[in-house]
Amino acid sequence: MDGIEMVSTITEIRECFRSKQNAIGALCTAFYKEYGDKIIPIISDTAQSHTPYHLPQVKALSGKGMKALGEYIGSFPVVEILTSTEDMVHFQTKGTCPYGLNDTSKELCEAIMIFDRKAFDTIVGKEVRMEIIQCLASGDGYCEVKVSSK
Repeated sequence: MDGIEMVSTITEIRECFRSKQNAIGALCTAFYKEYGDKIIPIISDTAQSHTPYHLPQVKALSGKGMKALGEYIGSFPVVEILTSTEDMVHFQTKGTCPYGLNDTSKELCEAIMIFDRKAFDTIVGKEVRMEIIQCLASGDGYCEVKVSSK
């Protein structure tokens, strides 16, 4: 299956690729639909081995700590910060997944969210742990995520 078969019109292509996150999600979802769970390790390894694509947006916050991460995450309109401390940020998002993963799989979400976790590492100034508690990808009504110090 090639990319042209997956998307039938120019309008749909523009919608799928309106952001880098949508582009990544659309490509990964297409591979996931074609290859199932066996593609997850490849997506995870690819995400782990690349610099976060949105690094210019987080560069100014590099090394500023967990509180700065909470402020950054909270700046997105679809995000509600539940808790933000020096050691942890716990938040929820509602609506449509920025990666377009609604109703795919939690495993796919976890693999793709490595891109975000790497940006979070940059802001905090060290590697963080990210726990996806609920996600739109697995059919939940919202995403709930905890990011904490390792």
